[in-house]
Amino acid sequence: ANGNISVRLSIDLAKLSRYLKAKREETGVDVTLTSIACKAAGMAIKESDGGMLNGHVFHNGFYPSKFEGVDVSVTTEIGDNEIITSKILDADRKPCDYISKELRQRKGDGTVVGGGLRATLRSILPSMLGNKFDDALEGIGAAMGVSIPALGVEAHPMGVCSLLASAPIMRERESEADLSF
Repeated sequence: ANGNISVRLSIDLAKLSRYLKAKREETGVDVTLTSIACKAAGMAIKESDGGMLNGHVFHNGFYPSKFEGVDVSVTTEIGDNEIITSKILDADRKPCDYISKELRQRKGDGTVVGGGLRATLRSILPSMLGNKFDDALEGIGAAMGVSIPALGVEAHPMGVCSLLASAPIMRERESEADLSF
C-alpha cells in the first residue's frame, strides 16, 4: 500500500450551479468548485470509519494525525504553466467561502524554502551534499511531522490529503471530476 486513494465524483452541474450562486449571494465571496472539493475531501477523510484515514504514511507505516482537524493541500493554476500549492488547515471544519478566501489570498504567495540559517548551512556544503541536506530536512518535515522554523521546515507541509486536480466542466448538466488524495 502506497497511501494513495483516487476518487471519481459525478456532479449534477445544475444543482452545483444553484448552490454556488446561492453561496455567492449569501456570503459575497466567489465560492468555487475547488473550495467545495477541498471541503468534501476533508469531510470524507474525517468521516471515514471514525477518521481512521486522518494521518500520514511513512516507511510503510500509517501514523494517525495528532490533530482532530483534516489539513488538505490544494494545487491550482495561477498562470500559464505556473501552479501553487496551498495547505488549508482544518478543511473539514471550515465553510466553503472561508476556503475560497484563503485560496485567493495565497495566490502568488510563493513559499520560500529555507530561511537564512538553512541557506547559510547549505552554502557551506558542497552542492551534492547540499541537495542531500535539503532532502533530509524535507523528509523530517513531510514524513516525520517535525517543524523547525529556523531551517524552513514545516510539519506535513502538504496536509493529510492533496487535491491535485478537478476536471473542467464539459456539459451543462453533469460532469465528472477526478480527485487524487
